[in-house]
Amino acid sequence: MTTLHRGSAARAYYEASLPLFRLTGDVRGLAQALVLAGRGALRDGDVDHARDRLVEGLACWHDLGISAGVLRCIDDLATVAVLAQQSTECS
Repeated sequence: MTTLHRGSAARAYYEASLPLFRLTGDVRGLAQALVLAGRGALRDGDVDHARDRLVEGLACWHDLGISAGVLRCIDDLATVAVLAQQSTECS
C-alpha cells in the first residue's frame, strides 16, 4: 500500500471515529480525531473539508482549555488559508 493510500485510509478511520467520540462524550478524543481528519483532508486536497474539521477541532480544544491543541489547529488553519488563497489566485 502506498503512503497516499495509507493516508487516505487513516483519514477514513478518523472520519468514522467522529460519531463514536460524539456519542461517548469524549471531547478530547473528538478534538484529536477532528484535527487528524482535517490534516488528512489537506493531504487529499480537500481544503474546504479540512477547514470545517479544523475549525470544529479548534472549538473543542478551546473548550477543553488545552492551548497546545488550539495552537496546532491555528497552525493548520493557516495552511488552509494559504491553500485557499492560492486556489483563488489560480482561478
